[in-house]
Amino acid sequence: MSAGEDLQEFRWHTGAEPRPLDPESPTPVLFRDLGPAAMERWLTGALPRLAGPPSPVTWLRTERYAEPYTDHLGVGRLVLLPTVPWRPWYSGVDECYVTLAERSPYAPGVGLAPPSVDEPGLVREARGMRSVAELEEHLGATARAWREGLLPRLRDFARDLAETELRAAPLRRMMQCRVEALRERARRSMEALGLTEGDLCTAWHHLSEVRREHLREALKALPKDVIEAGWEAPL
Repeated sequence: MSAGEDLQEFRWHTGAEPRPLDPESPTPVLFRDLGPAAMERWLTGALPRLAGPPSPVTWLRTERYAEPYTDHLGVGRLVLLPTVPWRPWYSGVDECYVTLAERSPYAPGVGLAPPSVDEPGLVREARGMRSVAELEEHLGATARAWREGLLPRLRDFARDLAETELRAAPLRRMMQCRVEALRERARRSMEALGLTEGDLCTAWHHLSEVRREHLREALKALPKDVIEAGWEAPL
């Protein structure tokens, strides 16, 4: 923790009582899960901060915290070694920590682990690591190969998502608009295509590849007049 830093002021955001770590306690090994767009920017050195745009703090988690979704895309996660040049605060939420949002995503001690990694086993090893180079050596050749293929895969994913959104976005807008007749039209269109609200409103990388493929193909059959009406639907 930097001198004068007080994260208790962010309890309005955490919904709990943040508190600093005991001065005698070691800095824990923590993880930060990024979405595909943020991970693509991190890999290219263009991610400005670890937190989302509106958040005053960055949420971090232990290996015991289970994210409430499945990473079907295999994005992986950032690993924060004990050598990071700051002290996170305990958030007040089980297995979750926070640090200031402007912390550099490229600070010493911030590395990358593949989705297949055994997190409890990695944490046991990482407690004694002094650098990201040690982390990468520990993860080995399989992780290096995964990382080399990750950026092209994320870029393909982004293009796929952008193309799908040309049809998904207006249908979603119609489904959520304030005009009942348009909402009913959206429901009928979705039923005809075998689509659900979850297909349109779940984060793209949280859908399985099978479901994403179904959504892509189904939306190709969405009539042009529905797309046009969707873009004009009043929210």
